[in-house]
Amino acid sequence: MDSYAGVIEAFRNAGLYVDDKGNQAFCQGPGHSGQDRSVSVTRTQGCTLIHSFAGDRTEDVLAAVGLTTADLYDNKRGVDYCYPDGRVVHRSVDKKFRQSGNTEGSALYRADRLPDLTVTVYVAEGEKDADALATVLGVPAVSAAMGAQNPSKADWSPLSGRPVVAVVDDDAPGQRWADQIRELVGPIAESLRFVKAKVGKDAADHVAAGYGVADFIPADPTPRGRRLTLVNADQVEIEKIQWWEPGLIPSGSLTLLAGRGNAGKSTAAAAWAAIETRRGGHVLWLHSEESRSRHVKPKLVAAGADCTKVHFLEVTEEGTDARLSLPDDLPALRDLMSDNQIRFLVLDAVTSFKAGNKSGDKQDEIRPFLEGLNRLADDLGAVVLGIAHFNKGTGREARLLVTGSTAWTDVPRSVLGFARDDSTGGGVITDVKGNLVAVPRSLTYSFVTVTVPVGDDATEVGRVVFGEDTTTTVDDLLNRSRDEGSDEDDSPRGWLSRFLKNGPQPAVNVYAVGGEAGYSDRQLRNAHRNVCGRPENMKAFVKREPGSTTGPWVWRLPSQEWPWDKSTEEGSPIDDAAIDDKKPLYANLSNLYNLAGQKGFSDVIFEKNEDDIDAIDDITQETGHLGRHLPIDEPIPLIPVDLCECGDPAVENETLCLNCQLGGK
Repeated sequence: MDSYAGVIEAFRNAGLYVDDKGNQAFCQGPGHSGQDRSVSVTRTQGCTLIHSFAGDRTEDVLAAVGLTTADLYDNKRGVDYCYPDGRVVHRSVDKKFRQSGNTEGSALYRADRLPDLTVTVYVAEGEKDADALATVLGVPAVSAAMGAQNPSKADWSPLSGRPVVAVVDDDAPGQRWADQIRELVGPIAESLRFVKAKVGKDAADHVAAGYGVADFIPADPTPRGRRLTLVNADQVEIEKIQWWEPGLIPSGSLTLLAGRGNAGKSTAAAAWAAIETRRGGHVLWLHSEESRSRHVKPKLVAAGADCTKVHFLEVTEEGTDARLSLPDDLPALRDLMSDNQIRFLVLDAVTSFKAGNKSGDKQDEIRPFLEGLNRLADDLGAVVLGIAHFNKGTGREARLLVTGSTAWTDVPRSVLGFARDDSTGGGVITDVKGNLVAVPRSLTYSFVTVTVPVGDDATEVGRVVFGEDTTTTVDDLLNRSRDEGSDEDDSPRGWLSRFLKNGPQPAVNVYAVGGEAGYSDRQLRNAHRNVCGRPENMKAFVKREPGSTTGPWVWRLPSQEWPWDKSTEEGSPIDDAAIDDKKPLYANLSNLYNLAGQKGFSDVIFEKNEDDIDAIDDITQETGHLGRHLPIDEPIPLIPVDLCECGDPAVENETLCLNCQLGGK
């Protein structure tokens, strides 16, 4: 579908005069003067750009002519940017990105279309900007994968000896990007100068407003001068540590809350947040794993929080939902907290808010993220609680069990370990870092059930009640559990074997669920090699569906067959999935792949009903998975979904059935 033609037709149907120049059109309202330009419509690769000269939001302009943001894309699922080395970057309608193909490649986008060395090449921050420059203005343009996040991983050698113009986004990340481009491209280019958009933030905005390359405004990427100054120790005033919770939570510092699933970390954070509101303070709760309405607020209400003093955060970019990315968004976050007198911040889970291209396992990549949170806490004198997970390792000290780099425990000033005590039904919290006090403190806690009103109904929610100090530590409980032994292998290999026991799974699902269970991507990959046997056999056990170059990689155990090798009975795919008793996994998987593809979905994840829900269905949306319930031989704990209410006695009060999930979509 040609989105450009569709948008032009909608404007004409709405009574606007359209001056269509082929790749760009200018639309005026009735009674136009011939010179007025109300809205511009611009065709680029796979999508259409809208610019309102009156400053109206794109969503409002589209709504006025009966369109939505999805109508700006030739493909309603978004646009694919194909790199010359096989990398494919997928941009969704709501500006979420994922990659496939050669994701380790270093080629520049559109590098294979560069002319001879005498022609000036434009460098833009993102693929959308490069396409706008190339397709509308007709100039050679390139960009690197991941935009401003990590240009150092790209191969800039195709720009060697060429005159280059870098178009800088008008924001803080754009300035940092420009500084890196100067260092990476400046030494090899024949010349390098920097410009910025005359209108809007980036090159796409500039082009959409009808401006050309001659209209760019010169930009100075030179960073502010730096100087080194000595400060004598006798000029520094000693400050006493201010404790928000004595021996556990210091003010002005980052505190990490770590433990295994169901240990009560976020429930305890809710109890502490409630105390802050009752003291008159304001709380900012940033969440990624739990639903705001079904999980976070009920926990806060159950804990007795004054919800008029609890705040959540919405992030938008170009009018669409986006995610907080730290440390890039730290200045804005600091200003927001300062302006609203917020001195208590919860990040649940803290790993969800680091920049997407930063590894949690690499110390030099995770330290700037955590150190930024420490500076924010120090600047505001605030409490910052970050919730993290223990891995399934065999280290006997709790601080060594935090998933990822040692920076997760090195940088925070306090690390609170959580462990359940099977003998009491409650648990123990211990300062497992213990470098702020002579004797680390341990505190008991228990769980109670509180009834929380929901409209005319009510629901039961867990609440943490803090008890007395104890000499029992989190290390004691973890070691006691380990010493008592278990018949279940909790190594990465043991977990993976159980996870794949019921059949092949897309690798993205293994990473998503394995991460929730406390295993890193590296541990899971190593476990898969061990499960499969010899490394040279890996290709036999990791495979895409035949004919697919962009679909998910699928993992299986050596003894299992590929799901697409199985045929199903004739008839409705949904009916086949429901009646195939012999091989429900294979039948459902192949049927669901077909149905999901027809309806615009991508990946599939197995679901089951959990009595004790920890993870929630929102995860399937945030990680881009299609959450669907499939019958499995032996239930395994994965991401739960809502209960089915379709009235079918065969599935009533079970997780959503295939008919309910796909039938009406």
